[in-house]
Parts: sequence; C-alpha cells; structure tokens
Amino acid sequence: MVQLLTEESVSTLTDKLIETIDSLRHEKKFTSNIKQFLATNYSLSPGQVQGIINDTSKIKGLNSPELYVYAEAVYNFTEKEEVDPDKYYPTRMAKEIATEFKGETEETVSFPYVFEGIEQVAEDDFIGTIKASEIKKLMDSQLIQYNFDTQREARLRKNSKTEEIIPIPKVNESSVNEIVNLIKNDDLISSMLTFNARLGSGDTPGEEIIYNSDDRTLTINPGTLFDCMDGFHRVSGIVTALLQYPDKDMIFKINILNFTVEKARAYFAQMNTVNPVSKAQIERFAKKNYSTFVVEQLEYSSELKSRVSTSHGMNSKAVVTFNTLTAAIDENWSLKNKFEAIQLSKYLGEFINNLFYAYPEEFLGDSKTSRPYLTMNNMFFGYMKLAKRMQENNVSLMNLNSILDKIDFSKDSKDFTSTKGKGAKQQLDIIRNVFSDISVTI
Repeated sequence: MVQLLTEESVSTLTDKLIETIDSLRHEKKFTSNIKQFLATNYSLSPGQVQGIINDTSKIKGLNSPELYVYAEAVYNFTEKEEVDPDKYYPTRMAKEIATEFKGETEETVSFPYVFEGIEQVAEDDFIGTIKASEIKKLMDSQLIQYNFDTQREARLRKNSKTEEIIPIPKVNESSVNEIVNLIKNDDLISSMLTFNARLGSGDTPGEEIIYNSDDRTLTINPGTLFDCMDGFHRVSGIVTALLQYPDKDMIFKINILNFTVEKARAYFAQMNTVNPVSKAQIERFAKKNYSTFVVEQLEYSSELKSRVSTSHGMNSKAVVTFNTLTAAIDENWSLKNKFEAIQLSKYLGEFINNLFYAYPEEFLGDSKTSRPYLTMNNMFFGYMKLAKRMQENNVSLMNLNSILDKIDFSKDSKDFTSTKGKGAKQQLDIIRNVFSDISVTI
C-alpha cells in the first residue's frame, strides 16, 4: 500500500502518462473515450482535455489531483498498469480526489448579451468583429439557432420515440472538417458571419436589440431568436476546431441584422444570386502553392498579361491555361518558400518576354497559322522544361531564340505532327522529349 505521494512517483507517472497519450493521440476512440470519461466524472470540458492531448508537455504543469484524474481516464481505457494512479497515490488521497475533484465547467451566457466594438450601418444593420471563442460560447449556450425559413433546405429526421418528423440543419460534414483543418493550420481566412436578431421575436417585440453609439455596444435582449443567416458551416467548424485546438482563437467579421423573416428571406436570396464560377477558376482560387503565386506575378509583370485563360478552354487572346502553366512549373521546380517563388517569377518573366519577342506574330499578334505549335497550350510544358535547363546550365536568355530555332514548329513539323490524335499523356511525353533532347549550347 502506498503511504506517501512522492516527487519521484509524480515524475514517473507523468512520464508514463505522456508516453501513453503520445502513442494513442491519433486514435479517435481513445480521445473520445478520455473526453467522455473526464467530462462525465470530473466536469472537465472536451476543449481542456483536447488541449492536453495535443500538447502533452502540459501534463508536467498539472497539480496532483489533475494528474490523478487524467491518469485514471487513460488507465480506464488502456488498462496499462504503469498509468494506474492507484499505484502512485495513497488510498485515502485517491479516494478524496475521486469523490471531490471537479473541473472548471464551461462558461454559459444568456440574453441579454452584449456585443462590443459594433458599428451601425443602418437602422437594422450592424457590423463588428467577434472571437472564435465567443462564437463557441454562444453556440454552447444554445443562443445561436438555424432558421429553416430563411436558410438552405433542411434534412428531415423521424423522432424514434414520438414518430414526429423534425427538420435538422443540412450540414456537409466534409466542409466542416475542411474548415477545422484550415483553422488547425492557421490557413482559414477570416470572413463575415451573418446573424439575424429576428424582428418581433423578443420578449418585447420590436426591441430585440439596443444599440449604444457612445460605447459602440449592441445588446441582444431576452427572448430574441438569434438566427445564423450565413456561415453555419463555418460556425460548426469553429466549435469543432476549438474543442480540439482551444488556442486557435481567431477573429471573424460579424454582421448582425434585425430583419423580419420576410426581409431575411429576400436578403438571403440576394446574397445567393451570383453568377456561377467556372470549375477552373475555383481550382485556381483553391490551389495553394508557390506556382500559383509565380503565375499571378507573370500575369502582372510580363507579356503573359491577359494571355492566361482561367477556364479549361482557351479564349482568343490566351496562349496557355492557368492550370497548364502552374502544373508545368510544379513539374520542373520544387519551390520551398516565397523568396524562391519571387526569384523564379523574375527569371520566368524574362524568359517569357524573350520567347514572345522572338515570335511576336504568334504570341503578340493574330498570326497563328504558319507555326501553330508555338502557341499550343501544352507546349508550355516544353517551354518550362527548357527554361529549367537553361537556368541549370547558366545559359543566357538572349540565346533563347537560337535554341528554339532548332525546333520545327511549322504546320508540318517533323517534331510534333506525331502529337495529332494522341491522348494528353502521349502528347505531353512527345513535347517533353523534344525539349529534353535539344541542345542548349550555342
């Protein structure tokens, strides 16, 4: 029987606990079990527990009761004797902790609720900023709701006990998970979240909100239905992310309205009446790498301006698509940071300009018939390979014209006629081979 809790035993248990959690932290069953055990038995919030799981060095800062309950939770799941707290703690002390320890409960709020730093745009329209933790607090307190009359369609679910059909928010879990990962990696760009303090829903209808221009506060009064108008997936992602990564407390823009249901419907309809965006343009915006940065710089500072198509097809002025050029750059360069991307932008800007000036009729004019292969979209895989080879061999870009003169770009080209009727992969292989075999020495 243990008589005394010693420094040595605390140190040993701490080390074993860290080692065990580190080995299991990526198992969902483990993390959910630990959270549930500590929440049920000791009122520790999932966010607090996830913070420990994410950074086990924090275990070294736990006091004796906290160390005991975390060890108990892990032992309850793993049954590993080295993390059994009863092996380290005196029986009486263990009993006291098990019966008396209570963690900090989650803070809840209620209406009236005061938002600070708010500006009034119109009588029923306000803007400001809000921290992610504040959004989570409002959600945890069930103050934010999803209004099916003004939002996207709902899923219908039958209550197994009452047989009642109830609507639930139509949430795309993959979208929520993507938002969680963006928050985790500090990649989520702060955007506007829109809420509606529904006009006429307060305990005193018509007085759902009170705005004080002197201290820039907006108070939501009791009874008000506070609808999430736009951003429900982001709100769901924020709540989920903070449970796992409580230190990711980023700031969002917030728009608070005081509309009737009818006006809210009209607002939502206008907000979602947008022209469709092409798949290629979405891919362009979503693509996050340095080749994207390089192409954007080339569009701004070289003769490629207005000559890169954002769609999968080619418009009359375009000589290459955005996706082709970024893929060709990625194929030939492994850019590790923005500095390298800036340097490559300068080099390729000069390369592109020399290329266009060497064949001005084809690249800068309308005459594309005599040497049609020059302005073929996939030819930029070859141009980028050549640019890379010239860079590696320290060949002056002033020699580009002479090097390209060795290639037959004419309509009856012996180098490229074999690309006709070929699939994309075979076509690209032919182009790559031509530009790999050509001598870059003059």
